[in-house]
Amino acid sequence: YGDCTDKSILLSTMLREIGVEAYPIIIMTNDEEEITRDIPDLGGNHAITLIYLDGEKIFLDPTSTTHRFPYFRSDDVGVTYVCPLCREWGMTSVPPPEDNARYTEIRAAIDGKGKMTADYRATFVGSYEADYRGFWESQPEEYRGTIFQNWISYVIPEAKIVEWSLPGADDVMEPFSEEAIIEVSSYPARAGDLWLIRIPEIEKTLTFEEVSLPERRFPIEYTAPYRESYMVKFILPEGANVEYLPAGIDISNEYAAFKGDYQRTPDGFLFEAEYDLKKRVVPTADYNKYRDFCMTISRFLQKQTFLRLDESCR
Repeated sequence: YGDCTDKSILLSTMLREIGVEAYPIIIMTNDEEEITRDIPDLGGNHAITLIYLDGEKIFLDPTSTTHRFPYFRSDDVGVTYVCPLCREWGMTSVPPPEDNARYTEIRAAIDGKGKMTADYRATFVGSYEADYRGFWESQPEEYRGTIFQNWISYVIPEAKIVEWSLPGADDVMEPFSEEAIIEVSSYPARAGDLWLIRIPEIEKTLTFEEVSLPERRFPIEYTAPYRESYMVKFILPEGANVEYLPAGIDISNEYAAFKGDYQRTPDGFLFEAEYDLKKRVVPTADYNKYRDFCMTISRFLQKQTFLRLDESCR
């Protein structure tokens, strides 16, 4: 037990005892103001540990109990540090999007009456994993099922969880995931002999509230780059024929990249999408360009697939 300074000193000491060069360092987390280190300055609001190993700098935050090596807290990312013991200053590393990621897979079967049964699985990497694990770790076991059900009902309206599990929620040494079997009594929207199908969850989780204003006076600041990846496979009943699939898009700029695509399969169709935030800060000068980019993604995600039903499905 102790504060961040105590823990960074303790971890550094333990590592040096086994022959690993390590030092406590001072930072200002990226949710606070920046500090200029051009002149000596010990200012900061947090302490973490700098490791030199095999010619590489590794940053670890011993205050976190939910991160797995080699990841560290996202608010420690891309900030200046000062190392009083080694008399140097520099920048903490910025992970690539794939080192702070959530991967969602949904395999859904729809019967002739529109009932959907789906396997849902979300896996995580880096701070994404640590944050989700930390949330579930803090929830009493007797309430976890209700909390999971509320979340599923939010992202997939009227969905009911049949089975659920949270592997790794209470063991930091194991990868964490959210897994469930869900049912929706009537998933497609109906218009005559047409079914209209939206992609579940993605519209609720891949949102861009930060670009809702027509202009901004301050930069958009994220804590760290990240990735959101989706794979949704629909298995359709006999007599339900894919009438229309939206065209895919593949767009990118210096701040982010997105690709989304629909494909027909022998038994239905497949949707895949991936969003990468590549930079932590979007300056005001590029806000309009970034806003247009995000709005293009939102419009794509609002599109629907149309199925035409023959007599056997009506």
